[in-house]
Formats: sequence, C-alpha cells, structure tokens
Amino acid sequence: MEGFLNVSKPYSWTSHDVVQLVRRLAGTKRVGHAGTLDPAAVGVLVVAIGRATRLLDYMAGRDKAYCGDIVLGASTDTDDAEGSVLGVSDPSGIDLDRVVACLGNFLGEIEQVPPQYSAIKLQGRKAYEVARKGGTAALAARRITIKGLAVVGWEPPVVSVVVLCSKGTYIRSLARDLGDSLGVGGHLGALVRLSSGPFSIDDAVGVEDLRLAAEFGYLERLVWAPDIAVAHLQIVVVGSDHARDMIGGRRWPVEGGKAFPGLARVYSIDGAFLGLAELSEDSWQPRLVLAEES
Repeated sequence: MEGFLNVSKPYSWTSHDVVQLVRRLAGTKRVGHAGTLDPAAVGVLVVAIGRATRLLDYMAGRDKAYCGDIVLGASTDTDDAEGSVLGVSDPSGIDLDRVVACLGNFLGEIEQVPPQYSAIKLQGRKAYEVARKGGTAALAARRITIKGLAVVGWEPPVVSVVVLCSKGTYIRSLARDLGDSLGVGGHLGALVRLSSGPFSIDDAVGVEDLRLAAEFGYLERLVWAPDIAVAHLQIVVVGSDHARDMIGGRRWPVEGGKAFPGLARVYSIDGAFLGLAELSEDSWQPRLVLAEES
C-alpha cells in the first residue's frame, strides 16, 4: 500500500494521532503527513504511506485553503481560542467596511511572524516548549504569500474568511495581525482546512470511515496514487533503456520533442511512475527515484 490518504482530521486530534492511526490500519511505520493541523482545527490532512512519504516535501510546498472565524476584541497567548486571554477591547465600533479594507493589506507577499505557540525550532527547542515555560521565543518574520482572501460571514465581533495561501502561512497569525491593525486585538476562533494541493475537503475521509475500510478490506481503494502529489509537473515518458537509467540514478540524453526546464514526472512506456528528474543542459538527471529494479 503506497500513496496518499486524504483524511478529514477531527477536532481535538493531533496530526500525529492521525498518522498513528494510519500506521496501525495500513500495517506499516512508513507514514507521514504533509503539513500539521492544530488539534483545534479540522479538515484536510494529507497522509503519505510507503514510498509516497518521499514526496511529502513536494506536497507540503503546495498551496492550501482555509476557512476561519476571526474573533475581534480579544487577544490570546496562543492566537486562538485555546489560549489564555491577554487583553480585551470593545470592537463595537468596527464595521464590515473597515474589516474588509484592513484585510486587503494582507493580500500578496507579506512578512508574517509565527505564533509563539508553534512548532518552529529555535536553537533546538520548539517555540511552544519555550512559551509553556513562560518564556518568549524570538521568532523572525517569514515571507509568505496570501493569494486569495474573501469575507464569507460577518456576525460582529466574528468575521469569517476564506484564505488561499502559500506554505508556512499561519491563519492564527493573520487573526492576531488583523485584530492588531484594527486596534482591538483578535484571535482565531475556529479553523477548517479546505484543501491542500490537489486534495479537497469534498473528498476527505473521516477516521471512522478509515477504520471501517481497514476492517472490511478496502482501505487500499481510498489511497491516491503517489504521482498525484506532483501532478502539476510536466511528463517525460521513457523506453526500457532510459527507465533503467532512471531507476539506477543515471542521467540520459533528451531525445526528440521540446524539453522544458525544471522538474518532470518520469513514466515508463507501460505507465509506471518512476520518480522525478530535472533537465540539466541536454540531459535528464534523476532527482527522486521511486521505482525499484525488477
């Protein structure tokens, strides 16, 4: 069993909880996920099984979409509803037009400081470990991109937003920064991950359904093929000789047609996904080999 599961992570579960469940159900320790969801968040958690774990770096870098409720008027130490309240202000003077205008400042490429309660490491220690002991981690701002941002609900003091963003974006930080920009503080009240790369919440499978699938022997039918993680890349099809080159990690010359720079998915003529290669001058250089010698 190798490929990806699109799991609907339930509330209060950690991402590691889901990985542990899949390890038990699939009967393998070789399982990982493509981007942590906080316990209080729900929605799409992409889980890789077997050799597909080697594609996790490519999955983790894909855009993600979220729907979040931002509560104005109160800031917390975790930047979400799970933390202790640090300050309270009256948000009654904030109207929707002002919220929308302020949100516009967060579109595009911006600098964002991660939450104190995050898994980012500083000098070998995770930021949340420092925060839990009363310390403050000196987290540097990161450059992230918010590609889409829309208000989908307004029930003061809560504004509901849908966000399309790049890797490394914290919706908790967006909630905090929006509240600060409006001068009343803010935190994230609830969060749903709607998509991660090609995976959508519409196709996500709940943990109970995963258990039933394993019990009745059809878990493998829920597993997406490994190459879905890199379906946005160009395709190179090779004959048997160059398939052996690819599997052996040897470069081979570009033959016929036009080759585009960058990474490409490599397939054998019978449709087997062999891995990834990159164009280097007039040759293809293997970068990630998934297939094995038969």
